[in-house]
Amino acid sequence: MLSLKPVAIFPEKMSKRAQAKLNKYWLSHCGWCRREIGEDVPCIGISTKFRDPSDYRRHKGKIVEFELATGRMVVAGCVKPDSPARRQGKDLIFMVCSDQCGNELVAAMREESALESDA
Repeated sequence: MLSLKPVAIFPEKMSKRAQAKLNKYWLSHCGWCRREIGEDVPCIGISTKFRDPSDYRRHKGKIVEFELATGRMVVAGCVKPDSPARRQGKDLIFMVCSDQCGNELVAAMREESALESDA
């Protein structure tokens, strides 16, 4: 599991209506390539943690967008405190449509971690 410290998290404050729209989007689109994922199509979940625990506390239970250092936007769900994923130590779940998108997302997160470590 990688830890993630994004360049930016969008949005800090969002209306319930906008959050519901983003939630629907997260459930039906790849977090990497943004392709639509059909209802009956299997998808892959990739988990990670925030580097700073306060990021989790601010966004728990919400869908968040991250801008990576490359400028690419990715979408993830921040798990709820009482969820099985949280009990397993996960903070974020990225939904992807394929192994290829999953591998590219993981590579980008590793690169992001390396950039943060170099800073």
